[in-house]
Amino acid sequence: MSDRAKWWVAIGLVVAAAASGAAYLWVRSDLEAQIAGFALAIDRIGYARGGAIPTTEQLTEEVRELAAERGLEVVTLEVTRSEESGLDATGRLAQERIAGNSQFRMRLVRYHVAARVIARAGFLSRTG
Repeated sequence: MSDRAKWWVAIGLVVAAAASGAAYLWVRSDLEAQIAGFALAIDRIGYARGGAIPTTEQLTEEVRELAAERGLEVVTLEVTRSEESGLDATGRLAQERIAGNSQFRMRLVRYHVAARVIARAGFLSRTG
């Protein structure tokens, strides 16, 4: 093999290694973005239709649907609900404005979603 042929083979190997490294980094970044987008979508889940607070089962189903829309495989999913009775800052302000003309009770409902998902692209996968 001549020196010129060896030179072209070396250049080809360097270009192939750089291209595959760039493709790996791009796919990995895309998979991480899918998982991060899923987490943001969970945070954006709002009230149920008509302003009703969703049940734990409804929220669990909605989280599974969000994962399916993004092509993510749900490994584990746990949704816990906690309620705090009484008035928060907004409720106290509303009570003061009503000036005691009405009685109402406010509840602060919080959901904690713990999910483990797998994003796949070809033979690569990312867990988050």
